[in-house]
Amino acid sequence: MMIVSKYAFIDVVGLDGLKIQLDGSRIAASAVQAIGFIGVGVVVVKKETTLGLTTAAGLWATFVLLVV
Repeated sequence: MMIVSKYAFIDVVGLDGLKIQLDGSRIAASAVQAIGFIGVGVVVVKKETTLGLTTAAGLWATFVLLVV
């Protein structure tokens, strides 16, 4: 995901003729953060047992596959 954030928007940001400077990588970074936040909501801790880690990882991995 970090590679996508760095290189996916070079065609938009790298245009020299524009007077407007854009930072398209912020959108990708915010999306990664949002999916991480949703994944944390799936994790449940009861006493000494942790549930939902696989579901949270699956959500994040599915998001990455859809974006890339």
